Amino acid sequence: MGVAAFAYFLAVTQRSSLGVATLIASERFHTNAQQLAYLAVFQLVVYAAMQIPVGILLDRFGSRSMLAVGAFIMAVGQMTVAFAPNLSTAVVGRMLVGMGDSFTFISMIRMVNGWHSGAKASKWQQYISSGGQMGQFFSAVPFWIMLENFGWSPAFAIMAAGSALAVFLIIAFTSDEAMGQE
Repeated sequence: MGVAAFAYFLAVTQRSSLGVATLIASERFHTNAQQLAYLAVFQLVVYAAMQIPVGILLDRFGSRSMLAVGAFIMAVGQMTVAFAPNLSTAVVGRMLVGMGDSFTFISMIRMVNGWHSGAKASKWQQYISSGGQMGQFFSAVPFWIMLENFGWSPAFAIMAAGSALAVFLIIAFTSDEAMGQE
């Protein structure tokens, strides 16, 4: 459950990481607020558009696989943002972040239901969801500190590395269902 919680925490962090970077992004990409809005809009559009396909894939491949795929796509997206030479490339990166994010919450919920049932599953879902929301704090304070101290590319690359770590942890330490325990 800890790995699923970590993956969700990172998804929330990735999703909200650009919020503290808008001034730096406008300087980096020599653009204005209206054009920067494309980063958020396209991320959200992709996230919403992927909900049904992700549900179908989740039914076919299971929560462990989908959590890993989501974290991998977010890592690629954040790495794309980290080294984006222009706004168009950054938009593609944020679209990948939105796509990867779309895999995470529902896969985490499905994983919890594979491990627990009834009220116990509901409690775990609530705990993990609440803990995952701490990712907003992480993106607002520690990520901002990384951005200010290390710069754009290193800060976003560190975020990408966090998602890559999540892929490894998901593959190494999770399963779709509990193995003989409740």
